[in-house]
Amino acid sequence: MNTKNEGVILPNMDWYIPLVYDFLKEMNITVIENHMPRYVIDPNRSLEDNHDTSYKTNLIYHQTTLGYPMYQKELLEDEINERIELFYKPYHQAIKDALNEKKKYFSKVYLIDLHFKFWC
Repeated sequence: MNTKNEGVILPNMDWYIPLVYDFLKEMNITVIENHMPRYVIDPNRSLEDNHDTSYKTNLIYHQTTLGYPMYQKELLEDEINERIELFYKPYHQAIKDALNEKKKYFSKVYLIDLHFKFWC
């Protein structure tokens, strides 16, 4: 398994998402939270976007959002596939399952992908 570069800083983490959108649960809105940091795998990216070097389009970041390399060497295909199987696919399956369940009871169902940006 590849090793993260020592001392690499991982900015652009969604630390406060659960706090910002906590009111949704109080309103009985179904919430699916991704607890996996986007530096491990970004579920908002397409499986086809797996070989680009930009964090903006890559499924798995190779560098931080500040452009610093994250790993001592390139990730192996096995490592990438393991992350897809363990984290990406189950997350997307949970979304599909929730949508299908809601469609049994409602004529319209909305999927809203929420993020939080914090600027200083």
